[in-house]
Amino acid sequence: MLGRSADGNRRRRRRDQACCLPSASPQAGFSLVELIIAITMMGMLAVVVSEFYSQRLVDYARSYSQILLQTNTKQAVETMTRDIRSAQNVELNNTLPDDNSPGAPGNLYSWQSTTGSPAVVVLAVPALDGSGNLLYVDPLHSAVYTNNLVYYIDGSGILYRRTIANPVAGNAAVTTCPPALASPACPPDGKVVEDVADLQAAYIRGGGAAAATPDEADLVQITLQQTRTSFGRSYNSTLASQARLRN
Repeated sequence: MLGRSADGNRRRRRRDQACCLPSASPQAGFSLVELIIAITMMGMLAVVVSEFYSQRLVDYARSYSQILLQTNTKQAVETMTRDIRSAQNVELNNTLPDDNSPGAPGNLYSWQSTTGSPAVVVLAVPALDGSGNLLYVDPLHSAVYTNNLVYYIDGSGILYRRTIANPVAGNAAVTTCPPALASPACPPDGKVVEDVADLQAAYIRGGGAAAATPDEADLVQITLQQTRTSFGRSYNSTLASQARLRN
């Protein structure tokens, strides 16, 4: 009796355990169709997010291009006006010979100050020694030697600054050359700014009237226009500034 009772108890425990074990269900996990739908939705979401951030990057790059263009325009105009303020006068032509002037080798004095488009500006600036002292023509210091500075735009829209140094002894200035012809003895012209669309120069008398010729000017007004294309959009920057000559 005890043996049969024990066997019955064991059979009941096995049945109880069997009823409590988790059974395999067709609803457990994901079906193939569900997985395909989930992957497709995740891909679409990734595309939308990617396009959003890509557009934000393009917008940022465009804004940066406009700010950079305006900054470059401002710096270029400041460079020119600083030289104008230090100049004794505007020259009709370069007064010092330049082997790389537009009319060379036949004419070494062929740089001409013009109004535009684009303008060329030829300045006579005082010559300095290595310590920054003026180089005077006479012991009475009634006049100083001058160098020529020439602002011009090349065919690719780059504004350059050429120095034509006076050969007087002690002059710290060095004559510069077109970049393609530069050498240790003749360094390249200074690059002021790129992407120049136009440069205008107005030569003005002290009373505000237009000067008959550039060399009669007391003031010079510079108007610089730049254009740049970035990410399929064109950007423009224009700035005008007026500076008085030291004469």
